[in-house]
Amino acid sequence: MTPAPLVVILTVALAIWRYVARGVGDQDGLIIAGGGVVVFMVVQFFMRKAR
Repeated sequence: MTPAPLVVILTVALAIWRYVARGVGDQDGLIIAGGGVVVFMVVQFFMRKAR
């Protein structure tokens, strides 16, 4: 299993946890999710280059 799906799973879990823990409407979960998308894209880019 490549690291990219693990990054997505962990980011989604953390984003949902922050969104629910801080109360619906807080921006922490959205910021984490946005950062996770960027990390996922970078990991995918380097994994494709490595092949």
